[in-house]
Amino acid sequence: MAAVAVRRFLGFVLAGTVVASALVGGAATAAVATTGSSCAAVTVLAFRGSGETNVVPAVTSHAGADVVYPGSALVTNGWEGPTLQRLIGQLAPQADAASIPVVGVGAPDSTNPFGYPAVAVDPTDVLTLAASAQAGAVAAELIIKRTKATAAATGCAFAPRFIAVGYSQGALAARVLAQLNPTDVVGAVTIGDPAQKPDAAGNVGAGASGDGLLRWLAPYFGDRFDGVYGQDTATAALCHAGDPVCDFGWASIWRVATKAYENHAYFVSAADLAPAIQALQALAADTRLHPAPAVSPLNGPVARAAASVLAMEGAPTVVSAVGSQSADPQVTYDFDFGGGTVDTNQTGVALAPAGTAGDHTVSVTVTDHAGRSDTTVLPYTVAPGAAAVPKVVLATPSMMVTAPAPVAAGTALPLAVPGAPTDSELTVLLVPAASPSPWGAEPAFSAVLPAAWTTTGVPLPADLASGPYLLVVGAENGAWGFTPVVVFPASTDPETDPGTDPGTDLPTVGGSLDPVTPTTVPAVGEALSTVDGQADAVALARNAAGTRVTLSGTGFTLTFGGIDSAGAAIAMGANTVLEFHRGASISVSGDGFAPNSTVEVYLFSKATRVGTATTNAAGAFSGTFAVPASIATGLHTLQVVGFAPNGSTRVNDLGVRVINAPASVSTAASISTLPKAGVDLGGVLGGALLVLLTGLGLAVLQRRRGTAAA
Repeated sequence: MAAVAVRRFLGFVLAGTVVASALVGGAATAAVATTGSSCAAVTVLAFRGSGETNVVPAVTSHAGADVVYPGSALVTNGWEGPTLQRLIGQLAPQADAASIPVVGVGAPDSTNPFGYPAVAVDPTDVLTLAASAQAGAVAAELIIKRTKATAAATGCAFAPRFIAVGYSQGALAARVLAQLNPTDVVGAVTIGDPAQKPDAAGNVGAGASGDGLLRWLAPYFGDRFDGVYGQDTATAALCHAGDPVCDFGWASIWRVATKAYENHAYFVSAADLAPAIQALQALAADTRLHPAPAVSPLNGPVARAAASVLAMEGAPTVVSAVGSQSADPQVTYDFDFGGGTVDTNQTGVALAPAGTAGDHTVSVTVTDHAGRSDTTVLPYTVAPGAAAVPKVVLATPSMMVTAPAPVAAGTALPLAVPGAPTDSELTVLLVPAASPSPWGAEPAFSAVLPAAWTTTGVPLPADLASGPYLLVVGAENGAWGFTPVVVFPASTDPETDPGTDPGTDLPTVGGSLDPVTPTTVPAVGEALSTVDGQADAVALARNAAGTRVTLSGTGFTLTFGGIDSAGAAIAMGANTVLEFHRGASISVSGDGFAPNSTVEVYLFSKATRVGTATTNAAGAFSGTFAVPASIATGLHTLQVVGFAPNGSTRVNDLGVRVINAPASVSTAASISTLPKAGVDLGGVLGGALLVLLTGLGLAVLQRRRGTAAA
């Protein structure tokens, strides 16, 4: 079945219009390839996600260990990992899955250095992510080569075909494999795919229109990955809305920065399982109902070759001829890279010497034992090193943004972005200013301005919470900038009477704001609150990055965080207790206080004033205050004293710890440093590939100088 037809079929399946039982049921069983696993018409190759282990974590060998799926005859090596295990566990007991082997692509070990490492990596680390995924694709090619050789030696009636299934980083590996071997890999099912194309054929889930993180950060490679849609490979992709790996953009950067990956968890509900199972069933059913006949021994080899879509300047390029067709299980492959360099092997995979960016060719000859041969000339493209450099540097704003303050909710926010590209959409975010970073909290508001936007203003919702924000603007080319802005409630007119309706008197606010020695000292990591001496129920919440605590009570919130001497957020200590460094700083912000009133911040046991702030017309404030170097280390009470809107005195106590600053500090909440121009691309990708392929024996290939004999 042609790829276009299969994709169209998958579209119906994923939309729920084809029931699973119809995928195989009703077919003439005599026409279905259901022979033993050594002659299976289709095999599933499974790629686990970043940092995932074997299903049995104690198993680290490349071969894995037997994992038996209950209610079925399926036994895997466990390298599918825990996420895909949940999917396969639902599929395995079904009758149509009985004769479909599932092979997890195993990790490298001391005896098998070729393997899929699935390294635990920040998803914005393009080079490491690409190197690990590419290693997985090459390891899978070896599995395919071995399976094909076994089938040929056994005399199977069918030529084996493969479906690549991958989660997260494994989805990237599945994509690379599908383009390395479009002959043998008939389908690719990806979940949480960092290279997802928005609204591509076969996409499903609330994030189907999402841009993959790798595609967004490095658009060059996104275009290269789109080649899979032009080949005879069926595709299906599942993505959740808000999954920062497959639904990435300016509005979701905060999820990566704060490691909020809850939307990247899959197959924990029936809603996830159904479309993925149906996609696999559709692909497997098509392959089993229309199996590829085995190559006749009467025919000579047919040479086919492809180069990795991740080919990059300064690194060797993976070239595979495993997709070549021959009845001989031990054919020989000659890769002629020009200049007198020819690599000969029987693995079907070789490395083109590291070269410059641009177009190259390799001549690949496949020869069987009878001396019959076929040659194909493969053109391939090597990417410039700059292609792997992410288009955005999140630590450094690169665009000026200005907006007047204050502005009322429900009105248009005037906006000026001098120097913004005129042909680019602009994404506008309002991030609560309680976060010291534009990427440290979920945006309270986002909007996309078209390329032809004007300065008429950005409409704000009437129910937007009042308070201070960081106004962030990002362009499609990666340029961004931000500026502070204050939002007032929709009913206020700051020009007439800040913080109130015109004609309404403010309550009288006054009285002492001296420290109040706690009658009950809160335990470290706990909080207490009173209003005019009466207890007020409060709750504590900690951010995903483990650097801030938010205290919520009746009509107010307070957010606290420690800042080290380098200006970076301090991670919480043991038991998630908020910690401050002597001589460093405390960040405190809040809302729900009396407008234009004073707020005092103290540290106990002996009351020490840390700082004073003044609320704005909306009753919100924020400030950064020095922690006295003279204060003793140990457990303390952080106290914030202010006035409620009705004039009563509000006292809030939080148990914290003060420690000495470590010898060196790190930014726990900031996003990992992104690769910049000038990075040794060859060192990262090339090193990983050489380690991998040395294990394959490719480093010991017969290397001949001069003209290669056919």
